[in-house]
Amino acid sequence: MENNKQKELNISKGNRHFNVQITSKSFFFNEPIVYSLEDGCIYLRHSTIDDYKNKVVPQLDRKNGFYHLFISVGDEEIELKKYDFEDDSTEDCVIIYYA
Repeated sequence: MENNKQKELNISKGNRHFNVQITSKSFFFNEPIVYSLEDGCIYLRHSTIDDYKNKVVPQLDRKNGFYHLFISVGDEEIELKKYDFEDDSTEDCVIIYYA
């Protein structure tokens, strides 16, 4: 069972204009992720062999145990802060409400 620290993530400024960086200690990010933005939510789910669009591979920083990944958000206004996983999240899909 993951503790509360592992059921949250930080969203910070990305490396490009329309990107944000997601940082988390959650083991959910230990494999490739597919993301989508819909209705004020970021949906993150584990990738399957058929996924090719919006697929990212989180990188583990071994020094501090954080997984890092960048996602493209286009012109969406996402506040740069710490978010908790929504209660509807599962072990295969994490939902972050940002609007």
